[in-house]
Amino acid sequence: MGNRSQDIGIFMRETALESVFGRAYTNSTKPKATARRTLGALRDLTAMWCGGRTLVEIEEWLLAYVRKHEGEVTKSAPRSSTAQRARRFAIRIAPDLGFLCGVLGQVVAHRAATGEGPLLPVVEMLPQMVRAGDHDRHHTALRQMRTVASRVATYEASVTLAKHFSAGSTAEMDAIRDEVTQAMIIESLEDFGEED
Repeated sequence: MGNRSQDIGIFMRETALESVFGRAYTNSTKPKATARRTLGALRDLTAMWCGGRTLVEIEEWLLAYVRKHEGEVTKSAPRSSTAQRARRFAIRIAPDLGFLCGVLGQVVAHRAATGEGPLLPVVEMLPQMVRAGDHDRHHTALRQMRTVASRVATYEASVTLAKHFSAGSTAEMDAIRDEVTQAMIIESLEDFGEED
């Protein structure tokens, strides 16, 4: 969005931004600066979300961000024992970001159909990856295979298995799934060997 960062409300629901950022978003006399700062915060939050950070860690970051940017207030933003801001990010903002990635995917698909560039498989998967907090397609495949694991546990497992991955962003998803399956088998055998 660059120079048009004040248009953040076109792509993100204002109520969602307010529920996550509170007075750091609403107590502003400089909308352009606030929009630019909010975009930076969304970038950082998305990196944390897809980087396997816990909701508690995300909440701590958000609380510090809100307190720093809420302006002059009589009482600072309260600490939430239930990670409310982080939960709102996961429930309200991550789906909006996923939708935005879907729009990007449609643009890329249109350009590929007209011969203006390749259609990378990762672009098609971005919406679901961002919503779920997946770091990469290997993480997505692992999450799909382990339906009961948490986002954080799946991320950590993906990092552990990463030494067995070689498929890049242009690889078909079946190749990614095969790599993940093979890596899980190898890790299981190595774990079994250590128990002896």
